[in-house]
Amino acid sequence: MKVTIKDVAKKAGVSVTTVSFVLNGRLREVSEETAKTVLKTVKELGYVPNTRARNLQRQRSGFIALLVPDLANPFYTALAQAIMMELEDSEFLLALINSSGRLTSEENIYKLFASNTFDGGLIVSKKFDLEKYYPNLINTMPFVLLDESVDNEDIYVVTGNNIKGGVLAAEHLIEMGHTRLACITGPNDSPNSNKRLKGFLDECAKSGIEVDKENILEGDYTFESGYSSAMELIKRQNDITAVFCFNDLMALGAMRAFREMKISIPDDISIIGYDNSLYAQTSYESLTSIDQCVQDIGKKAIHILLNMIEKKDIKAKKIFIEPHLVKRDTVKRRII
Repeated sequence: MKVTIKDVAKKAGVSVTTVSFVLNGRLREVSEETAKTVLKTVKELGYVPNTRARNLQRQRSGFIALLVPDLANPFYTALAQAIMMELEDSEFLLALINSSGRLTSEENIYKLFASNTFDGGLIVSKKFDLEKYYPNLINTMPFVLLDESVDNEDIYVVTGNNIKGGVLAAEHLIEMGHTRLACITGPNDSPNSNKRLKGFLDECAKSGIEVDKENILEGDYTFESGYSSAMELIKRQNDITAVFCFNDLMALGAMRAFREMKISIPDDISIIGYDNSLYAQTSYESLTSIDQCVQDIGKKAIHILLNMIEKKDIKAKKIFIEPHLVKRDTVKRRII
């Protein structure tokens, strides 16, 4: 026979309300000893709360949306994993929405968000015009933005410090003696990419290094764009000694191109990536990369969102997670 909350209350010697307080985390309402007794009884009886009924009573769906532009990108899969780990002990499940899918037009995504399907959302808006839908969406569900694509002081943002990431890449390459540099960026309309480029170029300028505009190629964060951009650099037969790729996938594509053309890494050319993904650690030449701490981004973002759902006070609206450099095998000191 199914164990009910009344069974738990009877065996623990408390009221049903007290059991409900404990199970819903309202521990201020009960003593520590009572809470321990209730939790012990729950475990002994094998009681499983009816989450669906609780959510209906509280007018919740029990689902949180994570909207990303491309699940093939390992950064977003790592982000999803980090968020799911944080949700393990909660009453919420994570729903992944890939905004590059055939059926996920902007209008369809907005309708889904506006249908009370989700209790909250974590949004990377690169392929979703959040600015267009914001006035209506803000009244539909709480959400946290995971990039800087919308400049609005009312929106909660948790993302990496992209300017600092660009600075770290430039500092390392310059420290290793490289002055003839190239970049393979993300799309020109990507705020994250533009900030990485700004940090990189500003730091180069501090050392009197000017990066030729012809050596700044636009990619789209895919392996293929890294490969084709590197082939373009090779075709131009310039004298670059190092390439900063704005994510690891493009760095791996560039490495493939250089290997095919018998250009040794890092003896002939050095490469630095961005994200410190699993691919960076397991590539043929383990990739030096900027780690933007995806686990910290996911953890902080979901904590803020859960507080928003519970209508708790949140101090900071803009949080930037500091990146750090991970040195591996693809950057070599340049001997002049």
